[in-house]
Amino acid sequence: MPRTTRPGLESLYAEASMIPSPVEEKARFINALSAEIARHLEQLDDVLSASVIITAPDRDPLAPADAPRTAATASVLLTVRSTGLATQTELLRQLVAGAAEDLAPDNVAIVVAKAPPPPEGATAPPLASLGPLRVAHGSKTPLQVAFGIAIVLVAGLGILLIRSQKRRAELRARLDLLERQARTGPTAATGTDRAAI
Repeated sequence: MPRTTRPGLESLYAEASMIPSPVEEKARFINALSAEIARHLEQLDDVLSASVIITAPDRDPLAPADAPRTAATASVLLTVRSTGLATQTELLRQLVAGAAEDLAPDNVAIVVAKAPPPPEGATAPPLASLGPLRVAHGSKTPLQVAFGIAIVLVAGLGILLIRSQKRRAELRARLDLLERQARTGPTAATGTDRAAI
């Protein structure tokens, strides 16, 4: 049964205000940084999904230099195909800590969870390349046809646009000629003007 999605912190600042507060700017930055680190972790071969939460406490600019500071922390949840990545948590800590300012590897908590096996007989469909996209083999031909039709339609619209511009220019020239003849009278039309009509 699919899990229900609950709104997270990003929903608090989903709508940008006209003049964002420093708190809102920081929350947006931390949310974007967390998402970028998660995307980076998902590039690893064994990782199916990654979730990252970073907390970066505010610094008081008026606090004395020797005042104790709360350290930044991060929590990482990785869903993996096999547990081989669990032996490399120290490297993963360094990777996450290196992406965030003032984040020490010791302050990064990593949980590696193995994904449940697929149901019996269920296999993921093989993917085919379609330019920069990876699609199911069954979708490749319909998408190629759709892309081909789209290209033909765009080319056809371009040709129609060019022809209509040429036709419009011709009609404009004829209209100008008729207006000149109407001002000067029909007897003033030259032989070339008559041929153009």
